[in-house]
Amino acid sequence: MKRAKTIALWALQIIFALLMITAGYSKFTVDRWPGDFEQWGYPDGFVYVIGVLEIVGGIGLLIPRITFYAAALLCIIMIGATITRIIDSTNTVALIVHVVYILAYAFIAYVRRP
Repeated sequence: MKRAKTIALWALQIIFALLMITAGYSKFTVDRWPGDFEQWGYPDGFVYVIGVLEIVGGIGLLIPRITFYAAALLCIIMIGATITRIIDSTNTVALIVHVVYILAYAFIAYVRRP
Protein backbone atom coordinates (compact mmCIF):
# COMPACT_ATOMS: atom_id res chain seq x y z
CA MET A 1 0.00 0.00 0.00
CA LYS A 2 2.82 2.41 0.87
CA ARG A 3 4.44 1.73 -2.50
CA ALA A 4 1.21 2.57 -4.31
CA LYS A 5 0.92 5.86 -2.39
CA THR A 6 4.52 6.75 -3.25
CA ILE A 7 3.94 6.00 -6.93
CA ALA A 8 0.70 8.02 -6.95
CA LEU A 9 2.40 11.00 -5.29
CA TRP A 10 5.30 10.91 -7.73
CA ALA A 11 2.85 10.68 -10.64
CA LEU A 12 1.01 13.74 -9.32
CA GLN A 13 4.29 15.62 -8.89
CA ILE A 14 5.48 14.72 -12.40
CA ILE A 15 2.18 15.69 -14.03
CA PHE A 16 1.96 19.03 -12.23
CA ALA A 17 5.68 19.68 -12.77
CA LEU A 18 5.24 19.20 -16.53
CA LEU A 19 2.13 21.37 -16.54
CA MET A 20 3.93 24.19 -14.74
CA ILE A 21 7.10 23.93 -16.81
CA THR A 22 4.94 24.14 -19.93
CA ALA A 23 3.03 27.12 -18.52
CA GLY A 24 6.28 28.87 -17.63
CA TYR A 25 7.75 28.19 -21.06
CA SER A 26 4.63 29.61 -22.69
CA LYS A 27 5.29 32.96 -20.98
CA PHE A 28 8.30 33.26 -23.31
CA THR A 29 6.78 31.82 -26.48
CA VAL A 30 3.09 32.80 -26.63
CA ASP A 31 2.64 36.35 -27.90
CA ARG A 32 -0.48 37.14 -25.89
CA TRP A 33 1.08 36.80 -22.43
CA PRO A 34 2.91 40.16 -22.27
CA GLY A 35 -0.28 41.92 -23.38
CA ASP A 36 -2.38 40.06 -20.83
CA PHE A 37 0.00 40.97 -18.01
CA GLU A 38 -0.03 44.60 -19.15
CA GLN A 39 -3.85 44.59 -19.27
CA TRP A 40 -3.93 43.20 -15.73
CA GLY A 41 -1.76 46.09 -14.57
CA TYR A 42 1.51 44.26 -13.97
CA PRO A 43 4.81 46.01 -14.80
CA ASP A 44 6.77 45.34 -17.98
CA GLY A 45 8.79 42.15 -17.72
CA PHE A 46 6.77 40.67 -14.86
CA VAL A 47 5.47 38.00 -17.24
CA TYR A 48 9.05 36.75 -17.60
CA VAL A 49 9.65 36.72 -13.85
CA ILE A 50 6.55 34.55 -13.44
CA GLY A 51 7.66 32.34 -16.34
CA VAL A 52 11.06 31.72 -14.74
CA LEU A 53 9.50 31.03 -11.33
CA GLU A 54 7.03 28.58 -12.88
CA ILE A 55 9.81 26.70 -14.68
CA VAL A 56 12.05 26.65 -11.59
CA GLY A 57 9.13 25.57 -9.40
CA GLY A 58 8.16 22.83 -11.84
CA ILE A 59 11.71 21.48 -11.89
CA GLY A 60 11.85 21.77 -8.10
CA LEU A 61 8.85 19.45 -7.77
CA LEU A 62 11.08 16.71 -9.19
CA ILE A 63 13.92 17.23 -6.70
CA PRO A 64 13.04 15.52 -3.41
CA ARG A 65 15.08 17.84 -1.15
CA ILE A 66 13.23 20.94 -2.38
CA THR A 67 9.83 19.57 -3.39
CA PHE A 68 8.11 21.19 -0.40
CA TYR A 69 9.55 24.63 -1.19
CA ALA A 70 8.79 24.32 -4.90
CA ALA A 71 5.19 23.30 -4.19
CA ALA A 72 4.79 26.20 -1.73
CA LEU A 73 6.21 28.64 -4.31
CA LEU A 74 3.85 27.36 -7.00
CA CYS A 75 0.92 27.51 -4.61
CA ILE A 76 1.68 31.20 -3.94
CA ILE A 77 2.03 31.92 -7.66
CA MET A 78 -1.30 30.25 -8.35
CA ILE A 79 -2.99 32.17 -5.55
CA GLY A 80 -1.79 35.36 -7.25
CA ALA A 81 -3.06 34.07 -10.60
CA THR A 82 -6.42 33.23 -9.03
CA ILE A 83 -6.76 36.70 -7.51
CA THR A 84 -5.88 38.19 -10.90
CA ARG A 85 -8.57 36.07 -12.57
CA ILE A 86 -11.14 37.02 -9.94
CA ILE A 87 -10.42 40.73 -10.48
CA ASP A 88 -10.36 40.30 -14.27
CA SER A 89 -13.46 38.07 -14.18
CA THR A 90 -13.33 37.23 -17.89
CA ASN A 91 -12.24 33.59 -17.79
CA THR A 92 -14.12 31.33 -15.39
CA VAL A 93 -12.49 28.16 -16.75
CA ALA A 94 -9.00 29.52 -16.00
CA LEU A 95 -10.17 30.42 -12.50
CA ILE A 96 -11.33 26.85 -11.87
CA VAL A 97 -8.07 25.45 -13.27
CA HIS A 98 -6.08 27.75 -10.96
CA VAL A 99 -7.99 26.49 -7.93
CA VAL A 100 -7.23 22.88 -8.94
CA TYR A 101 -3.53 23.81 -9.21
CA ILE A 102 -3.61 25.46 -5.78
CA LEU A 103 -5.15 22.35 -4.23
CA ALA A 104 -2.61 20.06 -5.92
CA TYR A 105 0.40 22.14 -4.90
CA ALA A 106 -0.92 22.58 -1.36
CA PHE A 107 -1.39 18.81 -1.10
CA ILE A 108 2.13 18.13 -2.42
CA ALA A 109 3.59 20.72 0.00
CA TYR A 110 1.68 19.18 2.89
CA VAL A 111 2.76 15.62 2.13
CA ARG A 112 6.37 16.58 1.39
CA ARG A 113 6.78 19.03 4.30
CA PRO A 114 10.12 18.76 6.11
